[in-house]
Amino acid sequence: MKEVKFRAWSKKDKVLYEVALIDFIEKMVVDEDAYFWDFDEVELMQYTGLEDKNGVEICARDIVKVKSGMIAEVIFANYQWLLCWIGGYAEFYPFGQECEIIGNAYENPELLEV
Repeated sequence: MKEVKFRAWSKKDKVLYEVALIDFIEKMVVDEDAYFWDFDEVELMQYTGLEDKNGVEICARDIVKVKSGMIAEVIFANYQWLLCWIGGYAEFYPFGQECEIIGNAYENPELLEV
């Protein structure tokens, strides 16, 4: 069974945290240091179950570079993890090429610019 993990981007602190617990009843996220956030204070990034060529866990909203040198954002659409190419490509392509994480949409928004 695939491991379910999340990272949380704190909108206020502008820092990425590992998520220890998600409380859907209280609508709270708890990090590994037992710090609590309301759902509206964070953006959750779900682990895809895949790793990049360096063994780093790939999450939603990560930005990756594939072998060809093209850059894409990792998204979840149509019930699957996909790469959304940066630079004008409107189509989504299935995830699967060897890639390397070069950032994420929150810490490195400039990588999403054309």
